[in-house]
Amino acid sequence: INLELTIPEFLADKPALGSADGCYGDYLNESQLLASLVLEVFEEESVEKPLLNPKLTVKIRPENFKDSMAADILLKAHHLASERGIPYFANLYGKNEQYTVFSPSGSILKADFKGDWEIDTVRTGILGLVTVNLPRIALECGKDERKIFPLLMERLELASRALEIKSRALKQRGRSFLPFLMQSANGDQYFRVEGAAHLINLVGLKEASEVLTGKSIYEDGKAQRFASEIVKHVLEFLPRSGRRERRLIPSALPCANASERLAKQDIERFGIAKVRFQGVREKPRYSSYSRISLQKWEVQSKFLAVEKELYEPLAGGNLIVLELGEADYTPETLFSFTKKLVEDYKLGFFTYNRDLTYCSQCGKSWFGTLQKCPMCGSVGTLTALTRF
Repeated sequence: INLELTIPEFLADKPALGSADGCYGDYLNESQLLASLVLEVFEEESVEKPLLNPKLTVKIRPENFKDSMAADILLKAHHLASERGIPYFANLYGKNEQYTVFSPSGSILKADFKGDWEIDTVRTGILGLVTVNLPRIALECGKDERKIFPLLMERLELASRALEIKSRALKQRGRSFLPFLMQSANGDQYFRVEGAAHLINLVGLKEASEVLTGKSIYEDGKAQRFASEIVKHVLEFLPRSGRRERRLIPSALPCANASERLAKQDIERFGIAKVRFQGVREKPRYSSYSRISLQKWEVQSKFLAVEKELYEPLAGGNLIVLELGEADYTPETLFSFTKKLVEDYKLGFFTYNRDLTYCSQCGKSWFGTLQKCPMCGSVGTLTALTRF
């Protein structure tokens, strides 16, 4: 569910569909009432434990902070974020971002493929996503920096071919197994396959740089430069591949199963001493999105600046998860912080996250991962609720 808190300028004068008269701009009050009611439903359904499906994205435009009703609705969204960490926030501040659409994973579609916002963002989507394991490339090179980029090009080529095969299969057989999406009216197919994005998702960029340099990207300039060089080569591959007619774009999006599976496979193959990973030995994972804590913000903001520089060029999207931990934050505090993130830090897509523990006997949720219910003392009735 995507919530617009005001009517976008490019839609305001468009005739409203349906039996009602007028343009979309005439229905600002109704659209804001609907957005407010949706948030109220989420809040009511999340009293005991958070409602995580369907996922909720709140779009933030410059006029949201000037319109009093929109600002009130945005504050209500931050109340939900402070207590349950449910909403995702999409930044549409830039002039070229007004048409951009987001998915909760962080993938984005911009009006930059055919140059028409309707063709580029409506009745289309993500055709497929192929994950490229960057740490494995670094490990296979044996720290020889001369080998990494030719091997990276090989893996990118394989990923591109896989997406091309899927696209071809969808065009040839889509009417059989996706009849609704592939139906036509007046010679125009409902789902625009040609405009769908082919995502090459980069996993383990930070870990790959650490394998090759021996240093963290947060601590060493050389490690940062090497990670940037990897991103640069990925960006150069796309136009060189001769597939400009396809929407082939790079991304860094959450893929929990793949990042854990690939890390485990690399540990089995190369040994735990050589592999750099997040998490613990029993449950390792590679980084596939940006994760920043709100605690000690002066230090964390420097980490954010490093990650933003690395991931911002990836046109397919990148999710930034801001960890609230167990600290209390008022809706007003998060509201002000969000305004700073979109205006000063220019974050494209982010969410506030809380790990919660739910007790089925008490019907209550608590901040953090607990071993025993604080109210009834039960152990077997607890469920850890984590999004990431």
